[in-house]
Formats: sequence, structure tokens, C-alpha cells
Amino acid sequence: MSGWLRRVPAIVCIAALPLSCAPKADTDQPIETPVMPVGPDYAQLAQTHNRRVGRLQKLYSRGVVEIRWEDEAGRHFEQGNVQLWLSLPRQTALRVEKLGDVLLWLGSNDQGYWLFDMIPDETVLYWGRHDEESGPQSDSAIALKPLALLDLMGLSPLPPAEQDDSEPPPPVHFDEEHDGWEIAARGAGGLMRICFDRESLLPKRVESLDAEGRIVAASGLRRYARVEMEGSLSVNWPQLPTLADIDLTEGENSLRLALESPTTIMDDQPLDRIFDFERLQQALRPDRVEEAITPDDS
Repeated sequence: MSGWLRRVPAIVCIAALPLSCAPKADTDQPIETPVMPVGPDYAQLAQTHNRRVGRLQKLYSRGVVEIRWEDEAGRHFEQGNVQLWLSLPRQTALRVEKLGDVLLWLGSNDQGYWLFDMIPDETVLYWGRHDEESGPQSDSAIALKPLALLDLMGLSPLPPAEQDDSEPPPPVHFDEEHDGWEIAARGAGGLMRICFDRESLLPKRVESLDAEGRIVAASGLRRYARVEMEGSLSVNWPQLPTLADIDLTEGENSLRLALESPTTIMDDQPLDRIFDFERLQQALRPDRVEEAITPDDS
């Protein structure tokens, strides 16, 4: 037999390798599951967050707000200039105006909170107490407690980790959807769930919850800027989100708050008149009052 004939079986076998001579796949190989990143514990998150919030106790900023809401008359949109004053933990003022006219004034002092709504044909005042679990029913475009707004802006401190042994600190979870570290705790306005950016540890999403844990409002926080502080290096200035998209999930209402050049307020700058409820009542003269009480009743 010639040499080339003797080589034929080997050639045939090589050609058939994909069908008969190829090794079988190992079907018993374990399926790899994604490894969850290892992140900070609650004590580290609380310490980092509270240090930043503690340096933002008195703030002022101008900006623009866009408001979308729905009522019996249909869908609405309004845009206005905004001024924001904060003297934490409970004194707040958010003034919305357009062409020099006040549209909304949302604020609070140590006793309670209020909302003057001048968008409808009549000026309506909504008033409530901080210790009320649910706020007054409001048909306003911004049916939101001011202290809940602090939560949604990432400006409410977290409970310290050093608590009684019978009450361990909240667990920290990794939120794959938002790529961040998530915890649930009580904020200034009630229960909240806050998601911190995986790298910067700055709040990127906050959910305001009711007593049953249902989401009643949610915010997306972006465009952080450093707030200047006298006597401190710029690298140590605390950061504040200057863009907040807030959805009020009980209805179709939402607002986008865009702040410009926020600054700290010095201790010697008087702010009492900004948070003076009686003065605001005299100046804005509401036509109708809902759930009205006076600060002296608290």
C-alpha cells in the first residue's frame, strides 16, 4: 500500500474532530455569580454624612424651580425664581416668585410648618405641626412638608451609630439599580431611605416613606457644588446638591429645583423675620386657612 493511502484515516479523523473527536464541554462547571462590592458600614456612612450636614447649618441660595402638578382642571406647569434660606434643624423658607409676584412660600419654624399658595385665584394657607405623622390634606402644587424637603435634599443628619445595644444600627445594603449604598433611617421629616454614591458617599437618591414603608416622595440629587466657608481651605468646603428632581408619588406632582451659587450665612446675619409666621400672615394675607393653628398652641 502506498504511503499516501496509509495517511488517509488520520486525515479523515482530523476532519471529523468537530463532530466526533472534539472534547465534550464540562457541564458540571459551577456558574459564577457576581461578587457584590464590599462597602462602608453604617458608622462610616453616618459619620461622613453628618460631618457634611453639620457644616451646612445656615444656607442661602437663589435658583429656579419647575413645578408640574395635576388637579381636577388637568395638568399644569409653572416656573419661577426661587430663594432658599435654611437655619437647621427646623427653620426653613422656600420662596417662589414670578415677575415680582410671590407664587408659593413654603417654610417652618421650631413649632410647625406652613405653605402659602398664591397660584389659585385665592391665597390659601396650609399649616401643620411637626409632630403630626401626616400633614394636612393640600391641593397645592407642592404638598410637601419642609422637613421632608430637607430629607429629600440630603440635608437631614442620620442617627448616630453609638446607640443602645438593644437597638443596633440600620443595615447597609448595596442597591444595584442605583449603584450605591442604601440605608433606611428616620430623618427630619419622618422615615426615609437614602442611597449614597458608591465612590463619593454623597446622597444620590432619597425616598420619603410613610408609616407603612410606602414611598410618598423620591428625589434624585445631582450636580454637587462646594459651599464656601470662611477660614477653611476650599478642599474642605462641604458639598451641596444644586439639582434636585423630586417626584411626589401620591399624585402626578413633581418639582425640579436648580440652585445657583449657594453660600453659608454668618451667625451675625439676622434671619428671624424670614421664619416669622405671624409676619408672613400679615404680609401675604391669606383668603382661606386650612388646618390652621398658631405657634403658641404647640
